[in-house]
Amino acid sequence: MFIAGSGFYLQGDKNQLAMVVTGVYIFAAFYGPGAGPVPFSYSAEVFPLQVREIGMGLATAITWFFNFVNALVFPLQIQSWGSGPAFYWFGCWNIILWFLVLMFCPETKQFTLEELDEVFSMSTSRQVAYGLASPAYWFRRYVLRQKVHRVPLHEYHPSEEKDRPMVEHREKV
Repeated sequence: MFIAGSGFYLQGDKNQLAMVVTGVYIFAAFYGPGAGPVPFSYSAEVFPLQVREIGMGLATAITWFFNFVNALVFPLQIQSWGSGPAFYWFGCWNIILWFLVLMFCPETKQFTLEELDEVFSMSTSRQVAYGLASPAYWFRRYVLRQKVHRVPLHEYHPSEEKDRPMVEHREKV
């Protein structure tokens, strides 16, 4: 969104078009397979069986309601703020919401329904502490290529010194 918004300040139609299209393309390339389908897949996993239909219906209705609001408001934003600031607005919201998802939406991959009940019944401060430790784990594992293992969320206790969100595996010599 920031790349697309910055493109509106370039001189020349071809440069401007190239930058805006590149920014929108990069956003769509990451949003489509990543955050785009999350409301549907996440809500399908987290609701208990007895309320899953109602939960999925509400999640879908809320998603489409805000898509509708966005479609109505975006042309007004462009008209009153200009194209660049309108894209910057959505870029800022992406950053804010990335942190909120990191802290308040726990990972549900590879958990059984019983473990999911345990995950969603734990304290918010414990989920936030685990979420805020995630970027350090990702950096060590994917950038530094270290062999680290993550303690599962339902086993993570930030108050205990012995449990850490990451455990480094060392080979015995």
